[in-house]
Amino acid sequence: MNLLKNMLKLDIKNEIKIIILLALPIIANGFLESSYGFMNTFLVAHLGEAELAVNALVSMLFVTLMVIFWGIISGVSIVISHYHGAQNDDAIRGVMRDSLKLSMLAAVPIMLLLWFAPTLFHWAGQSDFVVNESRKYLHALMWAVPTDLPGYALMQLFMGISRPRVNFIFTLAYIPGLLLINYCFMFGKLGLPAMGIAGIGWGTTVAYTLYLIAMMIFIYHVPEYRHFFKFKNLSVTQRYTKEILTIGLPLGAMYSIEIAYFLVLAIFMGKFGNLVLAAHQIVIQYFWVFMTVTFSIGQALSIRAGWRLGRHEPQWIMPIVNAGQKMVLIYICLVGLIFWAFPHYLIAIDFHDAAPPENALVSTAVYLFIFAAVFQIADSIRITYFSILRGMKDMSFTLIVSMITFWGIALPLGYYLAFVHERNPAGLWEGLIISGMVGSVLLWLRLKAKVAKL
Repeated sequence: MNLLKNMLKLDIKNEIKIIILLALPIIANGFLESSYGFMNTFLVAHLGEAELAVNALVSMLFVTLMVIFWGIISGVSIVISHYHGAQNDDAIRGVMRDSLKLSMLAAVPIMLLLWFAPTLFHWAGQSDFVVNESRKYLHALMWAVPTDLPGYALMQLFMGISRPRVNFIFTLAYIPGLLLINYCFMFGKLGLPAMGIAGIGWGTTVAYTLYLIAMMIFIYHVPEYRHFFKFKNLSVTQRYTKEILTIGLPLGAMYSIEIAYFLVLAIFMGKFGNLVLAAHQIVIQYFWVFMTVTFSIGQALSIRAGWRLGRHEPQWIMPIVNAGQKMVLIYICLVGLIFWAFPHYLIAIDFHDAAPPENALVSTAVYLFIFAAVFQIADSIRITYFSILRGMKDMSFTLIVSMITFWGIALPLGYYLAFVHERNPAGLWEGLIISGMVGSVLLWLRLKAKVAKL
């Protein structure tokens, strides 16, 4: 009996090691992608304040549209992880074939929306400069979509078969290349015409196309991956498409719900004045940067849970949950300590080459960092449970929980606390903290119920 217990402990330790090895390249990949936003804003700042406004508007629109379809396509990795665990390569081929066709079909409505978006900006009362520059930017950027979505589908293959390192290596080469290409198109380097803000759109299109071509060449030359693309026929099958959409549609909807909430949160913060909004922007920026690690661990947990279920080993789900909880809690408590003890250092980073911020701005940001730290802990636990349920292909319930917690609890409760009861911007974060706790409890109860039925 003791021997069996010792063997199980060793297996759990090995499982934790595998999850960490899966998560590390995903974490590195996430930080690399986050760095692009910082560097791109730095480049646009050299064009002028008006161009920064155009970039902010276009970036928000592009990400809001794309995140829906990124969410849908990210369901591919979960489906593949199950078939990878079951060693069913034929099914993986079917999933990849259908996901590539789905990604190309999805590109059409996005391109149309991007084409007509400047008209919406005009109706919304934006200045003629913003409308005209955003039109040039968007009409260039829309051509990046047909290569971005298939490239994202290929990334899901490597996630699903537990090879995230491939994605990391490609991103490591891609991000610097994208920034260099954008720079050349924006400022007219290497013989190119200076296109200004529109150069980002054309640069992104060229970079996405090169990324997709490079990944296709890599796959062709590696037999281990090439055989997943030896399709017996090119017809889309209802089975695999349904599996992808069953997971992907709720994911895309959930991401949209949460992004929309944080947009509304920023609007409400703005009601307290520009200083509070600026302090909130500093805090939320670091919140998302540090949450990259939590999301990455969550992806690793989803893949691992799906792989175990594909092997018909449901007894491993709870050990994976326990391993994920420990990893996330250790990490996020360290982050919380940084938020509580060293917020001044984080704030100083944002102003390293500018005039020192006002004392009122610093004190407000320091105050909000405390609430952000608490919410990060609650939300990280929620993401852990959500990730395991995602690996179990249980997405409809998690979507409902997101709707209830963000829009049914965090928004009305936060508004009441901030504008009626306390008249303090921290009330909006307090609403988030309570909603995060409620979401964690609901997802934990769902997870226990699902595991009991396995």
